[in-house]
Amino acid sequence: GKLAPLRTLDELKAAVQTTEIYILPIPAKSVNSVLNSLRELLPESHPLQHLRRLVKPSFLPVSVAEKIPPIATTKSAVMYMLVCPTEAIALPGLQSFLSALPVFTEDGAEGPQISIVPVPSCQPISAAQAQEWSEKYWPTVYKRGNPYGPHPAIVENAANKLGRAGEYIQLARSAGAAVADLDIGEPFGCVIVNPETGEVVAAAGDGRCKGDKEWGNPLNHAVMRAVAMVAQKRLETGEEVMPNNPCRPLTELERTAENEENGENGEGYLCHNMHVYLSHEPCVMCAMALLHSRVGVVVFGQKVPKTGALMAEGEDGEGTGYGLFWRGELNWKFLCWQWVDELHEK
Repeated sequence: GKLAPLRTLDELKAAVQTTEIYILPIPAKSVNSVLNSLRELLPESHPLQHLRRLVKPSFLPVSVAEKIPPIATTKSAVMYMLVCPTEAIALPGLQSFLSALPVFTEDGAEGPQISIVPVPSCQPISAAQAQEWSEKYWPTVYKRGNPYGPHPAIVENAANKLGRAGEYIQLARSAGAAVADLDIGEPFGCVIVNPETGEVVAAAGDGRCKGDKEWGNPLNHAVMRAVAMVAQKRLETGEEVMPNNPCRPLTELERTAENEENGENGEGYLCHNMHVYLSHEPCVMCAMALLHSRVGVVVFGQKVPKTGALMAEGEDGEGTGYGLFWRGELNWKFLCWQWVDELHEK
């Protein structure tokens, strides 16, 4: 199996947002004078720093080269200049301003040949995306970083420490299968691991059908039960606390994890920076429970398009598209991967 990092909601939005810009060919020797003149007309800094300001004709994408008029015959080398977004100035005003510049008023000079082309309005999040945009829109620069999600270096370093992910995912699947065999829940499982030691702090299967009720209790989803088990372990004082409503293990696998002395008593009840492994993508309630528990990493096996809350992409128009693991408006974020193997490749 392999780890597939999830894309954030902002990354997806950035990948499809475009804006229109003015471009025009100018003699290479006149580049500086035209740039200086444009700074007087448009004093604000160039807003599209991820796009190259000057491009040789041979580096223009085919889609752009096919749309713009051919360059008038000239003895000097020519560069294509990205002037500004179209929203910065109306075309007639720009045409009038450029037409008055010496480079376009010299004897035999052609007037400015302004064209309008679409370009990505946001920075690329990877070198591969920058290359794709360079071939499709306009030569694009990638500066290693990610304003729309976790920094690539953080993701890479964290992924290198998840060498046992397949083992823990299989344990989560086993926890889910155990409760399903007892007919007390769906075959969904959750395992919470201390990343410092690799020890399993809690393991839980889905228990929504436990009891005599005809309806499933959402508070007994696997994530909710596992988070509660960690809290009980970390708050263990030896005294009975009221109301006494503990989350009790339902299977032998859950009892084994509960009996391990690895709860770090006395450090609060949260799963702070712990790693969580799930057989299935969690629902909105469980995803928010993980967020409020301050987990550091979540890895899940199977996507759940209709109700899963971690994937930012909707699937066939049916996915929730919440991407709750990394949202700027929430007060916590965690890293998230899908574990893709032969069993759940789709």
